[in-house]
Amino acid sequence: MYQQGVIASTNPNRVIWQSGSIAIPGGNVNTTQGPVLDNNETPGCSSLTQRLENGTELSSPNFPYNWQTLPEFLQDAGITWKEFQAVDNFDDNPLPYFDFWRNLADDNATSELAQQGLGMNGGGNWQGGLDLLKKQAAEGTLPAVSFYIGPAELSEHPPFRPIDGAWLQKEVVDAIVNSPKYNKTILIISFDETGGWGDQPKGTPGEWITNPFTGELAPSGPGFRLPFTVVSPWTRGGIVFTEPSDHISQTLFLEKWAAARGTPFKNTNINDWRREHMSNLVNLFDFEHPDYTAAALPDTPPPHTDPLTSLLDGDVFCEQAFAGFVDAPIPYGQQTEANSLFTETGFKTGRYLVIESSNKNLALASKRTALSTSASTSDKIITPSQRFIIHATDPQVISQNSFRIASAASITDATAIANATTPFLSDKLLFGSVNSSAVFNITYEGGGVYNIMESGSGLFISLGNNGAPTLSRNAESFNIFSVSF
Repeated sequence: MYQQGVIASTNPNRVIWQSGSIAIPGGNVNTTQGPVLDNNETPGCSSLTQRLENGTELSSPNFPYNWQTLPEFLQDAGITWKEFQAVDNFDDNPLPYFDFWRNLADDNATSELAQQGLGMNGGGNWQGGLDLLKKQAAEGTLPAVSFYIGPAELSEHPPFRPIDGAWLQKEVVDAIVNSPKYNKTILIISFDETGGWGDQPKGTPGEWITNPFTGELAPSGPGFRLPFTVVSPWTRGGIVFTEPSDHISQTLFLEKWAAARGTPFKNTNINDWRREHMSNLVNLFDFEHPDYTAAALPDTPPPHTDPLTSLLDGDVFCEQAFAGFVDAPIPYGQQTEANSLFTETGFKTGRYLVIESSNKNLALASKRTALSTSASTSDKIITPSQRFIIHATDPQVISQNSFRIASAASITDATAIANATTPFLSDKLLFGSVNSSAVFNITYEGGGVYNIMESGSGLFISLGNNGAPTLSRNAESFNIFSVSF
């Protein structure tokens, strides 16, 4: 599960991505230039002083920022790096938000360091950063760490088209997997924030901030869930990674990678709570079983460009091609406050878990009262009795591994979810009501497998000699697949 670093907009998430902090009071960053809460980029415009009812004054003089960025940590460790970008970068390179880089741009803009972090590639065209990235990938000359920041029109940010973002991702993936250095390369594709898509993040106990308008505590992050894709020889097979992760996880992984290659660094901006609760992504990789073949992606049409200027114009082209059908009518005056803020209760299940060991999957028995097994299938999705849902015992503890396990056998299509019954597993491996259910600890062992322990007895779910599930002192190693239908 990958989340925004901050429950906020673009800039705070890009700042935490490339610096490890938004300078939450009481954190590791000793500064008065924070916290970073919005997209303001003009000195003085982010300053905010709020007097609370108890007389306390909260001051937030933000921009520009004065703590160290990730590229500076890499530079100090002797690790080569570069930000690949063109003039059209949607203002998504966060380095110019920081004093160090602003001063460097003013004093020595042609220096090698300034060009690594701030240089715009390719003159004035939008392809510059992408073309240079593809060229160096083909030559095998990319630096040890590369950041690519695309143009606005390929960002998938409204009104720009998702299909154009898909084309950009394919271009980058193809460049990397066909590089002579692919057998030593990991490509991470991430989004800074959701763009407004709804989700229900829980407040994080380690990162709270005083709301300057109310004086009350509010969670700062991690935030909403995001798409996150890793392309490498060690992540093949369409695997879903479940450890809690956010933008800081990318830096935590770089720290592990740098230490393994003998050039260690530590981003001291990252606070202890994040280090304890956010994944370093190491368990995402199966380094013992690489697959160096190139994954083929579907062909994607190139983005539309203006025939006279060659500039990207997919949004304008789309609006003209579908004039009258682009903008949905807005029901001004027809909504009440109650129905405009309506939120459904409960949960919707988008994916289910299939739990497999020794070519057998755990399943709801045919009489629907006990846990059993049945033969595993290659596609993992065709047998409803093999689908399970897990419910966190305390959803507010993001790193906990204690769950109640329910069968999803009666949910045979998306429309049945609301009316489905989901029997829960007990400490006798029987199914019944939630009141009779047991708590199970699901623990990652490494190497892509998990064990499942019934917490009351300390015994593990395992498969006996006849393949039937039982509770045992010996931990069985299970593969767990996240599936949908």
